[in-house]
Order: sequence, then structure tokens, then C-alpha cells
Amino acid sequence: MRLLIRTQGIDLTEQLCEHIQNRVRFALSRLGQNVQLVHVHLRDENGPRGGVAERCTLRTQVAGRDLIIERTHSDIRTAVSVASDRLGDAARRALARSQSVPR
Repeated sequence: MRLLIRTQGIDLTEQLCEHIQNRVRFALSRLGQNVQLVHVHLRDENGPRGGVAERCTLRTQVAGRDLIIERTHSDIRTAVSVASDRLGDAARRALARSQSVPR
């Protein structure tokens, strides 16, 4: 699985990059080859004003369905963790639906 990471107003440190890779790969680890690419977009919504404004958006495609998960938090690592968990749940549901549909 490939991860494409973009940031806007957030410094992408080595530790943050490693955190993103670990969380997203763990959340989607049971899906095998069903997920090829995940777009990760991190954005500081308020810039220098501060506040609860760090947003993580994850986009991928599973079983022909586009999945987009967004989470906002005051800490970008928490936003990434929550969004990753939610993406894993949504991806498993999408895959289960596609396999239960008679063809």
C-alpha cells in the first residue's frame, strides 16, 4: 500500500510521518491487496490563530467505493489516529458489502 502525504501549514517531521504510516497501515492491515493507495492530507485550519484546527483527511478506494474520512482535533497525531481507525472500519464494511452482493 502506498501513502501519499500532503500538508498545509503543518511541518511533516520524520516522527509524524512514521506515526501516519504506522497508524494507517495498522488500520488497513487486514484488507491485504484491497487497498492500493491512501491519500493523506494534513491541514492547520486556523494557522497562527491556534485552536482546535488540525484536520486529517484520508481518501482511498475499496471495492469500487470512494472512502473519505475527515477528523479535526487540537493535536494532529490524535486526528490521524482517530481518522485511521475510522477509515479501517469503513473499508472493512465496504469490502464486506461488495462480497455479499450476488453477481
